[in-house]
Amino acid sequence: MQVFHRTCDEAHDWMTEKLGQLEGADHGPDLKTVQALQRRHVALERELAPVEEKVNRVNLLAESVKSSYPHERPRVESRQADIQKLWDKVLSQAKLKRSRLEDAVGKQVN
Repeated sequence: MQVFHRTCDEAHDWMTEKLGQLEGADHGPDLKTVQALQRRHVALERELAPVEEKVNRVNLLAESVKSSYPHERPRVESRQADIQKLWDKVLSQAKLKRSRLEDAVGKQVN
């Protein structure tokens, strides 16, 4: 149980940090600035791979905990759902940011 909760806490912290990074600017005064923002975003997207692994680990641990401690099932499922919801939000925000940056490049080029 402790490993499950600690893994959930770590995944939550990582995703919250990434969401904060995704909230940064998605436009700039010139093409060079927007391209730099795009490069940073690509790097941030690469940093999401270990976060995804952590989310997968949460799901594996959740299944193990639910089978070993059936009385904890509701709490584990709730925590697992919270982590999945946050992960979906991170992915959605990353996709939205990528789209906005691509639009900003298009505006700067035109």
